[in-house]
Amino acid sequence: MNAANELLTVEEVADFLRVKPSTVYEWAKQGKIPASKVGRLWRFSKQDIEAWIRNGGAQPHDGGSRTGD
Repeated sequence: MNAANELLTVEEVADFLRVKPSTVYEWAKQGKIPASKVGRLWRFSKQDIEAWIRNGGAQPHDGGSRTGD
């Protein structure tokens, strides 16, 4: 399998994004991150995860606004 089609596990995605595996599970269940189920297991296309990051998918949520002052 070439790198463009590589499938990642929850743990690999968590390591890649530097978040907890439980966060990846929640995002997948909520449809916030591109994912597919293979049987009972979540799998993630590395190419889709990289595109998701480039498109701002992993931005932190900040309840406040920034004024720049």
